[in-house]
Amino acid sequence: MISAKMLLYGRVQGVGCRAFVSSIARRLGVTGTVRNMENGSVEIICECGSENIFEEFKNIISKGNGLVEAERIEIVERKTAKNSEFKSFYIAY
Repeated sequence: MISAKMLLYGRVQGVGCRAFVSSIARRLGVTGTVRNMENGSVEIICECGSENIFEEFKNIISKGNGLVEAERIEIVERKTAKNSEFKSFYIAY
């Protein structure tokens, strides 16, 4: 399992980014959380079942949805994990 913390920069707050990320995560079976940061970025903490799912998750987010435009995705931390910290994917407020 791949565990990662990512920061999204660009037009990512006030445009439905958290709901967009959450819907992708649920469709791909990714667990974790997404939240707005005070500096205008969006933080994603995710757990993906495989490298392929992680890459697909990241690629879909980077393409956006017409409203969400992640100009840059910074991978702050990435590791292989044996145990899951999350049971589902949720939006943190």
